Amino acid sequence: MSGLAAAGGGDRRTVGISLLSIMASSLAYMLGVNMVRPIVALYFDSVGYAAFMIGFFVALNAIIPILFGMPIGSRIDRMGTRRAVWVGATLCLISSVSSIVGIHLENVILVVIGQMLNGFGGMFSWGALQAAASIAANRSDEKKSNHIISNFSFINTLGQLVGPSLGGFFSDVGGYSFVFYVFAAFNVLGLILAVFLPMGSYASRERQSEQASNDTKKELSSNATGKSPVSSAAADKASFWKSYLDGFQLIRKNKPFAVAILLNGILFMLIDVRTTFFPLFLSGTGLTHTQIGNMLSVSALAAFIVRPVTGYLMSWLGHRRIMLISIFSGAICLLLLMVKPQFWLLAGIVFIWGACTSVNQPVALMMVSHTVEAGERGMAMSLRTMSNRFVQLTNPVVFGTLITAIGLSYGFAILGLLLLGFGTVYLRQSRPQSTGALNNKLTS
Repeated sequence: MSGLAAAGGGDRRTVGISLLSIMASSLAYMLGVNMVRPIVALYFDSVGYAAFMIGFFVALNAIIPILFGMPIGSRIDRMGTRRAVWVGATLCLISSVSSIVGIHLENVILVVIGQMLNGFGGMFSWGALQAAASIAANRSDEKKSNHIISNFSFINTLGQLVGPSLGGFFSDVGGYSFVFYVFAAFNVLGLILAVFLPMGSYASRERQSEQASNDTKKELSSNATGKSPVSSAAADKASFWKSYLDGFQLIRKNKPFAVAILLNGILFMLIDVRTTFFPLFLSGTGLTHTQIGNMLSVSALAAFIVRPVTGYLMSWLGHRRIMLISIFSGAICLLLLMVKPQFWLLAGIVFIWGACTSVNQPVALMMVSHTVEAGERGMAMSLRTMSNRFVQLTNPVVFGTLITAIGLSYGFAILGLLLLGFGTVYLRQSRPQSTGALNNKLTS
C-alpha cells in the first residue's frame, strides 16, 4: 500500500515538474518574442523604409512556418516536447546572431534572414509547448483542464506584459543590436530549461508504436517476398508529403476544428496589427521607444488581469459568447483610433484592446483540445500556429499597402469595420445547435 502511495506521489511530482517546466519554458519564449517583434518594425522604420516595405519584411517571418507548418507538426508528434524545443531554441539563437551581425554591418538582408529563422524556430518551440499543455489539460477533467490552459496562458501573459517594455528600454539604452543580444540570452535559457521538459507525449508514443508496428510488418513482408524494404530516406520523404495531406484532411473533415482555426486567425489579426503597426502609430505621436514599449505592455496588463479568470469565463459564458465579445470590442477599439485620442484615452483603448484579445489563446487552445484526438494534438497545434503565421504573412503586406495609401488611422478604421462585419456574420451563423455535445461546446 505504501509502495503504491509512493508511486502515486512520484507520479504527481513528475507531473508537477513537467507542468512547471512547460510554464517556465513558455515564459522564456514569450519574453523573447514579445521583446523583439515591435522593435523589428521600429528598426526598419528607422532606416527609412515605408510602411509597405516594413510590412513585407515583417511578413517574411511567417513564410517558412507556412510552408513547413504541417511537416513540423507531424515531426513534433514523433520527436516529443524536449527535442522540439531544443531545435526551436537553437534556430532562434542563430536568428539572433544573424540580426546582430546585420545591424552592425548595416545589412538589412541579414536582419530579414534572422527574422525568417526566428519564425522557423518558433514553430518548433511554441508548437511543442502548446501541444504539451494541451495534452496535460486533456488528461484532466473538464474543470481542471480549463484551469490548466488558463494558467498556461496567464504565465505566457507575463512575457507579453514585460517583453515590450524590455525591448523599448534596451533599445533606448543600448540600441537595436542590444535587444538581440538579450534575445540570444533568452534562447540560451530556453535550451537549459528544455532539459526539464517531458521527453515526449502520448501522441508521440502512440505514433512511434504504430510506426514501429508498420515497420515490422513491412520487414516481414519484404523477407517473405524477397523484395528489399523501402529505404528510410524514402519513408521520411513520403511521411513529409503525407503530413500535408493529414493536415488538410483534418481541417476538411473536422468542421468544429476548422471553425476554431478560423476564429483564432481572425482574433490574431488584432494582435498582429498591435505588435507590427501600432508601434509606428505611437512613434508618429512622438513617444520614445521606452514609452512605446510601456504602452504595448498596457495591453498585456489587461491580459494579465483577465486571463486568470478565463477558465471561469469559458465555463460561464461559453466559447461562442467570448469570441463575439472579443471581436466586437476589438473592432470598436480600432475605430476609436481614427479620432487620434490623447495619451490617457489611448491607454484606455489599448487596455480594452488587450483584454479582448487576451482570451484568444486559451479559448482557441481549449476549442482545439475539444475537437481533435490525442494523436492529432501536435498537428492541430502546428496548424493553429501556422494559421497565425498566415495572418502574419498576409496582414502586414495587405495592411501595410493600405496604410501607405490612406494612412494609419484610416487603415485601423477599415480593419475595424471588417471585424464588425465578420462578427455579425458569425453571430448569425453560430447560433447554438442541438446536434451533439461537441458542437454545443463550440457554439454555446
